[in-house]
Amino acid sequence: MDMKPFKFALAASAVTFALSGCLDSSSSEPEDRDSDFLQVHYEYADVRSLRQDGDAVIVSDADRIWSLSADGEIEILYSPGSSFVEVLAPEHYVYVESDSSFKGESLDAGENWELSSFGENSHRITNFKRIDNEYYARQASSLLVSDSNLTEFTLVSGEVRTYSELSTRIHSIFYNPVHDQIWWTKRLSSDADSPWRLKRYDRGSAEVTTFGETETDILLDGFADQNDPNILVLGGEGGFHISYDNGENWQQDRFIDDENEFVVVNSVQQDEQSGRYYANVSLTEVAETSEMWCSQDQGQSWTRTELPVAVYGQAQAVVPMLLMDRDGERNFLLGTRVGVVEGPLSAIDC
Repeated sequence: MDMKPFKFALAASAVTFALSGCLDSSSSEPEDRDSDFLQVHYEYADVRSLRQDGDAVIVSDADRIWSLSADGEIEILYSPGSSFVEVLAPEHYVYVESDSSFKGESLDAGENWELSSFGENSHRITNFKRIDNEYYARQASSLLVSDSNLTEFTLVSGEVRTYSELSTRIHSIFYNPVHDQIWWTKRLSSDADSPWRLKRYDRGSAEVTTFGETETDILLDGFADQNDPNILVLGGEGGFHISYDNGENWQQDRFIDDENEFVVVNSVQQDEQSGRYYANVSLTEVAETSEMWCSQDQGQSWTRTELPVAVYGQAQAVVPMLLMDRDGERNFLLGTRVGVVEGPLSAIDC
């Protein structure tokens, strides 16, 4: 089924905020510093995913798929509700329809879309990872795999769930290319209070390893260090989990002195240019504000930069951030419930 999208461009516009001062990991008061600026693109969008295609960002929100150019121009590519969009190759996009097992695919940067089914096992799959000629995805606590045609997902680990059993909460998986391993989290039972465990799938041996319980309710984001693949950094509800031996042992730390402080690592990524770690962290349960954290010592300590007091109410990332070159500057982009928040990495103390 071929579909012509409802497509139009919006004038480049953004709301600008001054950044407040930065803090070290033990400080509670911001230090004085020169002001830098954030931009908020499409501030009414409830963002579900951010993906890079060249110097553009491809965004899905609750109502549409759109592109954000380097100079801030927004172009609506398609207007269904979608849980996320993935860039498989330059100008080759796939989106997953909300609450269904259907996908839309475009081979021409969103000009035209074709709708088809992933198959009956694919309700609410999340977070593609393309590895060689296979695609891995999450469905609740299970790991699924599809071939290069993306026509049917089969089970790697866990159990296939029916539509009514699935949560809409996005879960992340991440891939360690040197060890050829995939990591994700799994709840031990369907009980809401059941603990979570980390799981690892070794693609070479097809072995699945389950690690101990974690106080992080859900793994929201993570990566393997590009310079030392034995270092794994995970973030989620409860703070950071860091391993220096490829997951055999884990250190959990919130890097906050106040034990009563609410800490959620919304997203944590490594900048491929500098090697630094960057994290978007919420410190209040209401999560009306958030901070950008930076580490230069492989996650052993962090400096903190507070984002604006309010960005229309909710400034925390709800999907993994992007770190990329934008209009001659290295920027971070956060997908939030109030649009895409963008700022220069040079504004983050590190």
